Amino acid sequence: MPRYWLAVASLLPLLIVGGCEKGGFSQKASAGKERIFRYSLVSNPTHVDPAFVQDADTIDLTQQIFEGLVMWSPENEVVGNLAESWSISPDRKQYTFKLRKGVKFSNGRLLTAADFKWAIERACNPELRSETAEEYLGDIVGVSECVHGRSNEVRGISAENDRTLRIEISKPVPYFLDKLTYPCAFVVCKEALPPVVNGATGEMVRPEQMIGTGPFIAKRYVEDQVFEFEANKSYHGGTPLIDGIERPILKDAASRLNKFKAGEVDLVQLERQDVAGLKSDPVYGSRLHAFPRPATAYIAFNAKAYPLFQNRNVRRAIAMAVDANEICSKTLGGLETVATGIIPEGVLGHRTSASTIAFDPVQARKLLAQAGFPNPSKMPPLDLYLRAEREDTRLVAEATQGY
Repeated sequence: MPRYWLAVASLLPLLIVGGCEKGGFSQKASAGKERIFRYSLVSNPTHVDPAFVQDADTIDLTQQIFEGLVMWSPENEVVGNLAESWSISPDRKQYTFKLRKGVKFSNGRLLTAADFKWAIERACNPELRSETAEEYLGDIVGVSECVHGRSNEVRGISAENDRTLRIEISKPVPYFLDKLTYPCAFVVCKEALPPVVNGATGEMVRPEQMIGTGPFIAKRYVEDQVFEFEANKSYHGGTPLIDGIERPILKDAASRLNKFKAGEVDLVQLERQDVAGLKSDPVYGSRLHAFPRPATAYIAFNAKAYPLFQNRNVRRAIAMAVDANEICSKTLGGLETVATGIIPEGVLGHRTSASTIAFDPVQARKLLAQAGFPNPSKMPPLDLYLRAEREDTRLVAEATQGY
């Protein structure tokens, strides 16, 4: 089904960065944890398998363990990761990647180009039911046939030798390398995964199945409590400078902040309700840092779950009924800017003068009448799903419900 959305805000997340006065971690660190970096998760990971991950918090978690051919640089550019170099054919449809020499999985086995072919074909296997594989890998010749069960192989991927991987796409796509930064394109270790069923491995769910090439190794996961990592001392990029990472799962915003103040976490994601008090706090005001992030918050219209969204006038009416300016200025306290499109500032393709739908409830009612609902109260109930652990998300959802 087509995907539609209402872009609401360009995000400016706020973080508290802790540390003792000498620049180390929290002064109240438990014995033996002085070199463990601790920052909270607001909910359980949605998945720990790269073939399934979609949300930013879990992507952050999984990319400590797994890697792809390319990655984003701090300058927001695609650079090599497990691929040390690549070439593109004159017709822009064939990419040849040269893998870094000597890269190993955390279990000690040497990475080969065949592992990438296997991992991508696994993500595309219909038995696995990945919701992201076709979206991000569908430009590759043979992916759609594999996803829909018409082939057992992605014929557009070939391992020429242990260090050379060739990928053929169906037509030139200028952002194809960008899509390979997504977790469903990450390499996984096949011998660590659950048994094969109907030609596909099961979804990885336990730390011992999460064998990757990244800087950290999954050590322990207790639902609703914590996810722990230890440093991968044989990491191809050099031994990490810390011994591990600890992600306590703290669903309540007040609990997260209290844990930080007690020295039990080193960094915490704040909700807007926390900011005003912290800015004036003599101890924590100086530790409050704002980091611009190229991201957009949006409400997605699922035309399969709510068939009325297949009608363009209904979608436009909903968009016109929500005042994004007021949500950003009042509900979110002016910490975000109104999105002018789905592509945020800082990402190639962003437009400062994009054509957007203005807040216009009068016109919204007219469009609903044209769609067959002169009395909007007769429309079927519409459910809005959200991540309840995020206070800011809940506030935006409530404001949207009011409109």
